[in-house]
Amino acid sequence: KHLEKEKWIETMHRSAPDDNWRNMDQQHRLQAASQKKQSGDLPIYGKWRELGSNNQAGRTVYTYFDPETEDMYTASDGGQVWKGEIGADNWVPLNDHFKIPRIRFVTKIGTGNNTRLLVQSSAWNIAGIFFSDDDGLSWAMGEGLDNIIDWGFIKRTVVKNDPGKTVYCIAQEWDYSAWQAVSAIYKSNDLGSSFEKIQTFDYPVENVDLWTAPGGESDVFVMAQSEFYLLDESDELVSVASLPNPADGNTLLTGFDSDAGLYFYAMIRFNNMSHFYASGLNGQNWSETGTHTQGPFMVNSFAASPDEMDVLYFGGIEAFTSNDAGQSWTIVNNWGQYYGSPEDRLHADIPAFNSYMVGDMEYLFINTDGGTYISYDKAENVENLSLHNLRISQYYTSYTCRFDPSYVHAGSQD
Repeated sequence: KHLEKEKWIETMHRSAPDDNWRNMDQQHRLQAASQKKQSGDLPIYGKWRELGSNNQAGRTVYTYFDPETEDMYTASDGGQVWKGEIGADNWVPLNDHFKIPRIRFVTKIGTGNNTRLLVQSSAWNIAGIFFSDDDGLSWAMGEGLDNIIDWGFIKRTVVKNDPGKTVYCIAQEWDYSAWQAVSAIYKSNDLGSSFEKIQTFDYPVENVDLWTAPGGESDVFVMAQSEFYLLDESDELVSVASLPNPADGNTLLTGFDSDAGLYFYAMIRFNNMSHFYASGLNGQNWSETGTHTQGPFMVNSFAASPDEMDVLYFGGIEAFTSNDAGQSWTIVNNWGQYYGSPEDRLHADIPAFNSYMVGDMEYLFINTDGGTYISYDKAENVENLSLHNLRISQYYTSYTCRFDPSYVHAGSQD
């Protein structure tokens, strides 16, 4: 059914062979949405009332928390960024008239009134970087990503905590000379407005990942086919170490910034198992620590606590925590427990863990297929932040009663 739907969508967008209808569509939507919001001239007139569901959230894929304003920016699977406050149930969509598909990263750069909201999409054949300087009123796309627009997508974006807040992306694109998929690292010195390519790997982006310490002053680090590098000031790759028993597979990288230095953790999925690795100080002396049968749900389903060394979070169908760098894993709750206690039990499917230090406390946001939760004790206890007013349920079908149109039946994911 999915393939039939994709084929029908392609048929509906017939265009010249060299035209990229996805990028053309995204450009048009971006321009139209900004004009509508700025002018206030909406195309549909009449009194509209949103019916819901008001008490049922769908999949969230990323949450950014601004400690200065205490605002949350939560991305839904439907392509909207929602703004709200913890426990206030005051969710507001920031891009209601402009969908950003497959969001995988959200952040704010700057302070006070001089801030930029930066959003990364992993959708195919579009620029992948979107930003707003007025908290969602208008949007623009990053430039210099033409190769990705032609064929490819961005896997991950990180922002280096340097004075210029340099933005780095790792993406997949096509090498037309070698006629194969390759990975490329792009860099932006102007907060995501424009990018330049600085490195290329001759294998798919599945085998590459990036990390930098979000709150400290660190380099950008790269794991590529089991080889661990840092990017120096000249954007050259400097080899640091290799993983034991190297293998190709879906690669995710994270780290912990301690007073003594940096420690790193990696997950590589191969042979139907998730294999976990941990480094010594500053990326030396890697060892394999453990395995898990479940695979990561998405690119942000593996993370390290910024508060405590060797505390890891991993999400597949369920969420798991480790206090020993991945040697052992403890389930947060079985997915079926959600239905009896949605306020304090995680929904199934875990797209992202996003942690932020607020003073001496870690705020851990867990994004699930049933909305976003928060934990103040490393997932020992969780609280559902999306029980009310985050109207992002995923509806598969609906039916209006023929005899009384005031009755509407809708089939959601849950």
